[in-house]
Parts: sequence; C-alpha cells; structure tokens
Amino acid sequence: MKASSLKLRFLVAAALTIALALGLAGIALSTMFEHHVERRVVAELETYLYQIAAGLEVGEDGVPTIEGDLLEPRFQQPFSGLYWQVSENGAAIETSRSLWDQTLALPDLIDLKTGESRHITIAGPSGSSLYVLVKKLAVNSGTSVRTLTLASGIDVAELRALHRDFNTELATMLGLLGAFLLGAAWLQVTLGLRPMAMLRERLARVTGGAEKRLTGTYPDEVVPLVDELNGLLGSQEASIARARARAGDLAHGLKTPLTILSGRAHELSAAGIGEAARDIEEQVEAMRRHIERELARARVSHSRVSEPLTLAPLIDRVVNTMQRMPRGDEITWTKDVEPGLAARIDAVDGAELIGNLLDNARKWTRTEIRISGHQNGKGVELSLEDDGPGVPEDVLAAVLERGHRLDSTVQGTGLGLAIASDIVEAYGAEMALYRSPLGGLGVKLILPPVAART
Repeated sequence: MKASSLKLRFLVAAALTIALALGLAGIALSTMFEHHVERRVVAELETYLYQIAAGLEVGEDGVPTIEGDLLEPRFQQPFSGLYWQVSENGAAIETSRSLWDQTLALPDLIDLKTGESRHITIAGPSGSSLYVLVKKLAVNSGTSVRTLTLASGIDVAELRALHRDFNTELATMLGLLGAFLLGAAWLQVTLGLRPMAMLRERLARVTGGAEKRLTGTYPDEVVPLVDELNGLLGSQEASIARARARAGDLAHGLKTPLTILSGRAHELSAAGIGEAARDIEEQVEAMRRHIERELARARVSHSRVSEPLTLAPLIDRVVNTMQRMPRGDEITWTKDVEPGLAARIDAVDGAELIGNLLDNARKWTRTEIRISGHQNGKGVELSLEDDGPGVPEDVLAAVLERGHRLDSTVQGTGLGLAIASDIVEAYGAEMALYRSPLGGLGVKLILPPVAART
C-alpha cells in the first residue's frame, strides 16, 4: 500500500490507538495486581500475627513464650522466606525456626501506637529483602503491662516473582488481543472503504467506455459524490456535443470562402497572372490543411468513448469505401482480423483513423494492401501494410509532421498520417511505422482494449 492511501492511514491510526490503549491497560492491570497482592500479603501476615498473639503467654519468670506451633509449615523450614519474631525494647525474645540463628533488625517505631500495625521493608537473612508487618501489643505481666513488638515478614523476591509472572502472562494476552483488534480494524477499514473501491471500478468502466454513468448502490456519505460525478459526466457529454457542432459549423463556414479563393486563383491563372494565382492557391491549400488538422484535433480532444468499437465491421465499411475511390477496385485487399475484436475508441475517431491510414496506403500501394488485427498483451494490435515504394528510414518520423509530403504528384494534402498520429496520441495508443514484408510501408497500431463489464 502506498503511504498516501486512506487504508494505510486508517490502519496506522488504528494500530497506534490500539497500542496506546493496550499499553495503558497493561500498566493499569499490572498496578492493580501489585496492589492486590500487597493487600493479600498484608492480610495473610496479619493472620499470622493474630495466631502469634493468641499463643503468646508470659510465664511466672516473666519470660514471654509462644505456646504451640503456627499452622504454616514454612515457619519451620530454615530460610524459607517466611518469618516471624517477637521482640521487646528492640531485643528478640522469640523467633520462628525459619530464621535459624538470625533475627530481624526492626526499626524503633516510636510513633506506632499499641494495637496498631504497619508494613515496612527491611533487610532479611542472607541479604534478602523482607516485606514485614509490625504490630505493637500490650501484655499483662503480673502487676505490670509490657509492650511487645510482633513482626511477620515474607521475602520480597517472592512478590516480585509473582508480579513478573503476571506481567509476562499479561503481555502475552494483550499481544494476542492487540493482534485480534488490529485484524478487526483491518476488516473494518476494508469493509468501510469497499464503496470507494467499487466507485473507482465503476468510474474506470465509464472512462473505459463500458458504461455511460456511475451505477450501483452506495452509502449515504458517498451518494452526493456519485451524483456530482454523474452530473459532471453529463456536462462533459453536452460540452463534447457542442464542441463537435461548432467544429462542423466552422468547417462548413470556411469551405465556401476557400472554394471562392481557389476559384479566383484559377481565374487569375486563366487571365495570365500565373504567379499571383500560384501564391493564392498555395495559401489556400495551406489554410485548408491547417483547418482540417486543427478541426480533427479539436474533435478528438473532446471525444469520450461511449460504446466499444468492433473493428472487423468498421474495416469492411472503410475498405468498401476505398474500393469506390480511384484505383480502389484494382487493389487486392487482404483482411485477417479476429472476429469480435473491439477497442476502446470512439466510432467516428476509429473510422477516421483507419480511413486515413488506408487512404494513404491506397495512394501509394502497387497491387496489395494487407490488414490484420488480433489481441495481444498490451491491447488491440492492428497492422496495415502495402507493397508500395515505402518510406526511407531517415524520414519515417517526418511523414507524421503536419502536411509533410514525400511526393507532390500524388493527390492529397499530406495530412493523413499526421491526423492519425493525433488520434492515436489523444487515446493514449501507440503507432509505429516500419518496412512491411510486402516491401512498402507498414503501420502498427496498439489500441486500448475494452474495459470488462461486471
């Protein structure tokens, strides 16, 4: 896809939005899980403190002891990562077996009131870091009240491992969800832009001559565009019709003055004023050639194909016309055109194109003109060959110029190939001149194919 395509823009925007949303969701979920684990750990450690407080007794010697074992077996396993401790005035009195020969270095929490608890992070055994819940407890000891500090802690590495495992699973799930959402966005964009693709295809068939107007059912947002395009096509057809009418009026309007001038030139020549007559005749002929060329250009530049042109019947009609012209019935016309071969070209322009080329071949050929046509990979290929004298290689390009004539003894204005070249250029087709196998001039045309209907 091109960088300027709407589909790519929508997909990039969707990908960025999905990535941002999933990223924020991942951070939020990870934070929520961390807080949830923290609350769960605090609740579990507080349960252990309750069990310690329930089993706490002060003997006759005034030494506090813990009666019975806690239900958690990890307290009995050395350095298991789960510990408890009872201390007084900063000195440890009782510790869990999991601490082995070490004690917890609890800070002096002066501001912690009796009966309250607080969670802190301290250094633990073997260089570990512990998450500890500390609670102060008042215990009766004879006639006095003693304040003991109860602490229960867990290795922070366990909490980090839980958080890391959760983040790994969360990233995997969010990645799969992102891929699903991106696929859904691609499907949504594809379906959303399908009317535009259909509009482009229908417009291509209109410009290709398969249809005259944009047809089909479109969403409400696209209907105004379709209506505007159909209005533009109608306006263009009307403009083409007016341009052709003006071109025809101009041609008829100029023919009479040119004919009068030509007649006056003959009168001057008969009166013995030959030099002036030749000058007038040359200028009249030049004006006629110029008008014919420009009128042909104007008409072709405003042409738009409405229906595909089937070539075989057109060639038959043009050949029949040529056979009624001088020497036409003396020429052997060989035609080998595929049946049903059609090109995307206006019928009038196609007739003028082939007519000019065959008329030029009729004037120069000796005995035979060969016409062949078939479909190739580039379009519709049409070849017209004669057995005339041909054209030297060094002047092949010159014969396409306006009014260029190799031999003034042959009747004509010298505009046939030039007008054919203008028509070919207007339709984006191709035309090449070459030495034909018959010995004369060969002209190969590559005409645009007809757009397929659906």
